[in-house]
Amino acid sequence: MDKKAYLVAKVWVYFGYNFPNIENVIDYICKQNGEGEMFKKHLMSKWEDMYDIYGCHAVMNRFFAELSDTYRQALVDYAIKFYAPTAFHWTDEEKELLGINK
Repeated sequence: MDKKAYLVAKVWVYFGYNFPNIENVIDYICKQNGEGEMFKKHLMSKWEDMYDIYGCHAVMNRFFAELSDTYRQALVDYAIKFYAPTAFHWTDEEKELLGINK
């Protein structure tokens, strides 16, 4: 098994159920890709619509599926950089694989 893939999947699943303030997440995605306020509002609207349809248990995965690869990568980066470091007790090897605390 690819341990890094497993760790990223672990972070993603838990992040999907415990996502923080979504405005901060969307702001990060937009900043990473040079997007302005208009696109941020577009993503917020998309999130709110999906939340109404899918609820808190599926919204993050559905939102992820609707994004292009560039924005998906930014979303995963956010989860690893801002959620993962405090969400689990990582070994030094796991921190290295995920790039935590570099």
